[in-house]
Amino acid sequence: MMKYSQKTLIFWFSLALTFAAIYAGLAMKIAFSAPYVVQDDARVYVFWMQRFLEPDLLQGDFITDYFKSVTPLGFATIYKIVAAFGITPLFFSKILPLFLVLVATSYCFLLTLEILPIPIAGFISALLLNQSLWMRDDIASATPRSFTAILLMATLYYIWRRSWVIVCICVALLGLLYPPTMFLGIGMLVLRIFLAIWPNIQAKIPAFAIIKTSENNNYSLSKKELMLCITGLVISFLIMLFYAINQSEYGPTITAAEGRNWAEFMQEGRAPFFDDAHPWKFWFKNNNSGFRLSLNPPYVATAFLLPFLIKFSSRFPLAEKITGAVMLLPQLLVVSTGMFLAAHAVWLRLFFPDRYTMHSLQIIMAISAGLAITVLFDGLKQWAEKTPDISNFLPTINKKQVLAWSAIAIASSVLIFFPNIAWGKRFPKTGYIAVEAPIIYDFLRASPEDTMVASLAEEANNIPTFAKRAILVGREYGNPYHIGFYREFKQRSTDLIRAQYTSNLPEVQEFIKKYKISFWLIEKNAFNPDYLTNNWIRLYQPAASAAATNLQQGNIPAILKLTRQCTAVDSGNFVLLSAPCIINSK
Repeated sequence: MMKYSQKTLIFWFSLALTFAAIYAGLAMKIAFSAPYVVQDDARVYVFWMQRFLEPDLLQGDFITDYFKSVTPLGFATIYKIVAAFGITPLFFSKILPLFLVLVATSYCFLLTLEILPIPIAGFISALLLNQSLWMRDDIASATPRSFTAILLMATLYYIWRRSWVIVCICVALLGLLYPPTMFLGIGMLVLRIFLAIWPNIQAKIPAFAIIKTSENNNYSLSKKELMLCITGLVISFLIMLFYAINQSEYGPTITAAEGRNWAEFMQEGRAPFFDDAHPWKFWFKNNNSGFRLSLNPPYVATAFLLPFLIKFSSRFPLAEKITGAVMLLPQLLVVSTGMFLAAHAVWLRLFFPDRYTMHSLQIIMAISAGLAITVLFDGLKQWAEKTPDISNFLPTINKKQVLAWSAIAIASSVLIFFPNIAWGKRFPKTGYIAVEAPIIYDFLRASPEDTMVASLAEEANNIPTFAKRAILVGREYGNPYHIGFYREFKQRSTDLIRAQYTSNLPEVQEFIKKYKISFWLIEKNAFNPDYLTNNWIRLYQPAASAAATNLQQGNIPAILKLTRQCTAVDSGNFVLLSAPCIINSK
């Protein structure tokens, strides 16, 4: 174990936390830039959890009850505990990313030190991880997947530290916070047990002796440790059993054969997956289906140099100091790849395949790149010091030292400032959305609690969060995973499209009565035929095509004729119509 001073450790660890806080601060600046700002994906979780503060809110609402049923228990519990202190879910979702990145930074730093006990390596790995995290909106979303990187790194760290009780807790938390990734924790535990008992298998079956294993005794397990690992697997099994028994009442989950016939799972759909025309993209690049190896920021690609630096450690002395803990990274890669292929084999039973690799690869690439860059910096420094080259004209200057330190300085500057230079104001990526029509939310919030709003506009996605009122449908809430839920959602969407674009007023009035609509939110350009082909409603055929044809033929929708007399609020781009007014019109 290499020695380093406490001051050195504190300096680099504090610097890592400082950059994490700066990036999170930039995100929070956006989050609190206006009264009506919410993260894109957070909307489907935040809105129903307002019930923790207002128990009677959105009672009996179809969409609210569905998203409550599919929210992981542990995730909901965190928000419930916070709500007990009077903190609203929306506010908490905006400050949670700060705490998440600080914890993620800490575990990345500590895990790197277990592999290469040099504080600067921990800093570089943590810096790369933070930049990588903020080049996607996972952390900013404050949704279940935001916890994945933290818990995976914690699992790896405590496995190496042989803190098996904490490992079991981490695996359980993966299941409670983001169930799909619990299989990664289970896989690491199973692999660890296998590596521990492998020597015994070799002893009993000589034919297996040709397969070499690491001589690092960290893989051995006492009987007590083995029992703790098995206990962790039992706990994981019980959590999976809980989810299996308490499957959403809106099931069953759609099958792959059914999904291939749904536009929702094509590349332009709500949950894009199938892409027969581009097999390379399907397996490696596309959302949901692909391996999702990200090279953002680009210099994480130096991770690919790490195996060669270790192999040629005679030329890179620092590589010799890398411990056996580095094997945790390829082990995680093996487990993640296995789960990725398993998820493809049993489509949607284990959720989307990319969930098993995208977070793991972020960790593996950031830490590997941090190690490789540290080793390269040291190698460059060693090269300059061992091969002096004194100029005849400038005898006091070592040219190679100047070259080495200049290269290190330039590379360090690129590491630190690349996101701000290359991405500019797009970094950090947060996915925060500012609403266009705050006057509408203010009006709806003052309406009765049983208010139901019908709308095909994207702006309707924000109504449950800001107005705390129910909507009939909304693109953001159209998850096509559970047939029981989506069948009803699709029927509602189809009925709404027909009602909004029909020229038959009685049909509109019947629709309002059927769904007990209170208000109807309409975008001003909603009666342009292009609106129906470029909007999310194009998925709902043949209703969308029939509506477009009706407009192209010059037929005026009945609801359009009532816009002036039934407008309750006009925000410029949107009008909110009174449903009772439409009912009473002739």
